[in-house]
Amino acid sequence: MKLKRIIAMVIGIVCLTIVQCVAGYFNDFESGVMAGLHAGGPGGGIWQIINSTDSRILSLSGDPSAGSNSKLGAYCLFENTQYDNFVMTGRMKSDERFTGAPNQWHDTAVVFGYVDENNYYYASFNYFNDANCNGIIKISGNSVSKLSDWTSGYGVLKDAGWHSFKIVKSGPVIEVYYNQQLVFTATDSSISHGRIGVGSLNDNCSFDDIY
Repeated sequence: MKLKRIIAMVIGIVCLTIVQCVAGYFNDFESGVMAGLHAGGPGGGIWQIINSTDSRILSLSGDPSAGSNSKLGAYCLFENTQYDNFVMTGRMKSDERFTGAPNQWHDTAVVFGYVDENNYYYASFNYFNDANCNGIIKISGNSVSKLSDWTSGYGVLKDAGWHSFKIVKSGPVIEVYYNQQLVFTATDSSISHGRIGVGSLNDNCSFDDIY
């Protein structure tokens, strides 16, 4: 009987660990509550849940300034859960101007593997492309590495409409999708697990339906 109890306890612990590893996150922001959302970044900016045309969305305003060495100026992390292997999807859009005198470097970002402000990954979606944006970016201390690049001319973020994204991490393999198209892929094992979130280098943007 004692052995059975021990076996049951071991099975329970294993099951709990598995559940914690694959536990999902969902937020459509319809509650209007910022509880569980943790704003950060050196560049300021204002995170809030606002009313959109037909739903509530998570919005970054206030024109945050970029962090040093390509660190995100502003980000919003979801809860305190750390994820290793996961699939994260959602919708995003830039709130910058695309006509008249546009901001030609407007961007949005999806954060994952966040350990602290000096160690994390982010997928950068930008209108233009250079060595430090529009790809999979790794922040490690005071160094920045672009693990994957966009090689088809200008960047992927071309208008102010809503666009879908998906981040898939399986071990060291990272895949990033934009509007159901695989746009970035990389293999890196520097950060095994961390928190997830969204953000921007230095622009206003919005997000919705994170799961």
